[in-house]
Amino acid sequence: MIKKSHWSKLILGAIIFVLIFTSLCYGNTDNESDTEDYTPSLSKQQLSTLYLGTAHLLPDPPGPDKMNKTELSAQNQSVFGRNILDRKFNSKMKPGLNLWFDAHGKKGIQLEFEISLQAVEDSTVLPDKTYKIRFKNFTTQGAAGVQNLNITYLDYQGKPFDIKYGAENWCSVTLIIKRMDNITDTKLTIYCGADNKISNITLPYDRTLSAHDYEKEKEDSENATPGFNSVEIIISVTILMIFFQIKNASQIKC
Repeated sequence: MIKKSHWSKLILGAIIFVLIFTSLCYGNTDNESDTEDYTPSLSKQQLSTLYLGTAHLLPDPPGPDKMNKTELSAQNQSVFGRNILDRKFNSKMKPGLNLWFDAHGKKGIQLEFEISLQAVEDSTVLPDKTYKIRFKNFTTQGAAGVQNLNITYLDYQGKPFDIKYGAENWCSVTLIIKRMDNITDTKLTIYCGADNKISNITLPYDRTLSAHDYEKEKEDSENATPGFNSVEIIISVTILMIFFQIKNASQIKC
């Protein structure tokens, strides 16, 4: 027969096994909960693209209404602007410009493109926190009909920055398209959704700053030394109580 002391050790060992098993199960449950609480849309939503409206930059593509286009005369400029919030700068991204236009068969119309970004923090414009994205100039060659132009950037003027998170922080984004020629008898038509021709810009911001910080904190938490949760503490106290009860019972019988 197995002695009572051996039974005590077996019971204690079984309880310790249950504690370890329960800790592992609860650890997995916590990880699943973190995944569910995290909102992937913060980092996966389309943040880098803004669409040209007739006078603004838009977060969504404009409709195909025939009025969604604008005209640009010689020695004038078209300005499209918008304020954006909470962005993490991505140095690996290349800014771009996708433009639908009609030069009405005119050759020699000269276009210059520039995107300007200005930071505002705590509702205050920061003169030193600004930069520009320069693009290669373009000259029409006399092609007839609507054309599509994709231009990659040349360089940055100034130092790119993260857009600080918070209700009083944002960044103004301005696209300027200038006509540098003196051709006064032809207006350049820029399409902003009309006839399903959608123009847009691509910015070097593909995720929010808050999502980036959240993922970093989550990673640090996962790499941290595990602690005890409430269930583990309760089980540990129960084990100690059972252990001392068995020990006291053994001493009394002796």
